[in-house]
Amino acid sequence: MSVNRFSFLLLAGALTTGCSTFFSPTSDPLESDQVTVATGDEDLKDAVESGQAADASADEPLDDAIGADLQATARDAREKLDNPEQQADDGEKERDLWNRMRQGFALDHDVDNERVRDQLNWYASHPKYIDRVVDRGSRYLHYILNETEKRGLPAEFALLPVVESAFDPFAYSHGRAAGIWQFIPSTGKYFGLTQSWWHDDRRDIVAATDAALRYLERLTERFDGDYTLALAAYNSGGGTVSSAMRRNRKANRPTDFWSLNLPRETRHYVPKLRVSGISG
Repeated sequence: MSVNRFSFLLLAGALTTGCSTFFSPTSDPLESDQVTVATGDEDLKDAVESGQAADASADEPLDDAIGADLQATARDAREKLDNPEQQADDGEKERDLWNRMRQGFALDHDVDNERVRDQLNWYASHPKYIDRVVDRGSRYLHYILNETEKRGLPAEFALLPVVESAFDPFAYSHGRAAGIWQFIPSTGKYFGLTQSWWHDDRRDIVAATDAALRYLERLTERFDGDYTLALAAYNSGGGTVSSAMRRNRKANRPTDFWSLNLPRETRHYVPKLRVSGISG
């Protein structure tokens, strides 16, 4: 299924013109100190592994961002996402994709760190989760990897939706983050993602991928090309990472990711991504 066709399936019938958005312009997210708890965590892990949909709570206000009349369409789309029609050459294409992706890896995957080992052990003991996420991701990874390569970014960045949402376009966190890239409303607005009663660009694969990669480009520039710090900032905000670096400088300590005292969610965020590349 093509990306354009999938986006149409998600938003079929939506009125996208003349709609007001929910949120006013926000300050630069590069200065943010807000930690995003990714939906691709325990609840979604359990749901993906069991094959059950991880729907958002019915009383969450932004559930209506798709529009009540599109809920059935969304359920049908998720059903097709989790129960795809298999093609004979799918396996070969998938192997080629993962081989190509690994050739574009830029992070150090040989780091011997307890946080990395913990994530490796988790993935090793949950093979069903890996299988289902790989199946989901295969629908989007060609497009996302192409866009990542065009920007000269590490191939690992294309795997962020594994950690963020388990590649579920309908993933919705308690922090109001939505879509495969888990944009919170304010950051989505800053990067031009429309959010109205009828349409939410955070759930659109093409629009959200463009916004996420632009955000990652800016974070990479801010942290002088350090991809690991850029990833940490994607999760916790550039302000959080910069503050941790300043504290370490004052204490004459290293300022690399592994040496920083960051929020717990962020400390485990980068190891999750590194291990997803190894496990894919």
